[in-house]
Amino acid sequence: MGISGELGAVPQSVPVDLRVKYTDGSEDQMYHFTTALHPKMTPLLVAMAMTSAITGAKEMPENHTVDYDLTLEFENGKTIHVVNSAVNISAADLFFEVGTPLTAAAENPFESVMVKKITGTMVVSPQARQAQILYANVPRSRYRPGETVTAYVTYRPFRAGKC
Repeated sequence: MGISGELGAVPQSVPVDLRVKYTDGSEDQMYHFTTALHPKMTPLLVAMAMTSAITGAKEMPENHTVDYDLTLEFENGKTIHVVNSAVNISAADLFFEVGTPLTAAAENPFESVMVKKITGTMVVSPQARQAQILYANVPRSRYRPGETVTAYVTYRPFRAGKC
């Protein structure tokens, strides 16, 4: 018995380069992944790569904030710069944060555009920087473009009292 085959062209892939830093100084490391180029699989693989990078050396703290700054480069020369913070994030959350623009570009009915390269930095902090807005009030109901709006906000920080 045996299996035979013929080697073909190397399939296209997407490089994913991520720097992961923990604010407590326990990690500052570069990760390089190469994922398959596919309209549906690439977003999933990128989310898995991101999750693997931030949990590669150690598990994230129970309550944490991940600040990320990513650049998504596409085959048509356009880029998307994604800068955001996520609190107590999971792999599914990462998929929705980063996978959505990748899926939207790849499945665009007007022009399918695939990602070419992903680079970025992810910073993990051991505290949940999150709050719930309880009440917001602005003195007027109408403002002109360019005017400064002063708002009075009552909020509750994560696991704390009102502020």
